[in-house]
Amino acid sequence: MNLQLLKKVTIGIAMIINQVPSNAQDSETTLNQKYWNMRERFRKYYVSLGEGQGQGIPASKRQAGGGRCGTLQPTSFG
Repeated sequence: MNLQLLKKVTIGIAMIINQVPSNAQDSETTLNQKYWNMRERFRKYYVSLGEGQGQGIPASKRQAGGGRCGTLQPTSFG
């Protein structure tokens, strides 16, 4: 195959591939469904919420400025 023909074939293939529609991003609805499914699996299989030893404390039960979670201090990135 000569060089000119090889260039034409390569450019032709590239143009054909460029015309194929691609879905790089999922729709917002699909992403929303993925989020809720993953959140449910995370809470069901990987964490245990509650106030007992070894359990995560729900945000609604945390005490601001101290308590069981400690005091939150702002950090400086100066």
